[in-house]
Amino acid sequence: MNDRTEYHLRYENALTRLAASEQHYRSLFDHNFDAVYSLDLDGAFTTVNQAVEAMSGYTRDELIGMPFTRHIDPQHHEARLGNFRRAAAGEAVNYDTVVVRKNGETRHANVTNLPIIVNGRIVGVYGIARGNTEARRREEALAQHAALLDKAQDAIMVHSLDHHVLFWN
Repeated sequence: MNDRTEYHLRYENALTRLAASEQHYRSLFDHNFDAVYSLDLDGAFTTVNQAVEAMSGYTRDELIGMPFTRHIDPQHHEARLGNFRRAAAGEAVNYDTVVVRKNGETRHANVTNLPIIVNGRIVGVYGIARGNTEARRREEALAQHAALLDKAQDAIMVHSLDHHVLFWN
């Protein structure tokens, strides 16, 4: 085998590995139940999966190039911008926020932002968001019930089937 043939074989092998790596990434990105996206260093969407579309109500074409801050409840805007800046500086950040959908509805979400590092340089930010609106509603309902129990004039105690006290007012 001559040097030229060996070079072509190594080149073809490298291309095959690169294509497989890209397919692994696309599969993880595209088929994830969580909203997965990437942002440039200005905070604009560069890629989004279908879960981002479902969470936001916007299409992929509408999202690409749009600043992420457009989807954040105004009262959380400055804090979320700070979280983005921390991720853009190299820090992984996790936080809860309120997402504003295209139709104006709000949803609670837990978000993780991670720096995208290529050749030792931060070139953007990945985001992974998981909606938790239903869990928030259950927590709020439980808190309301607990507040009502605390206002009761009678002593109320809740225990498990094996008689361990779980709650009392």
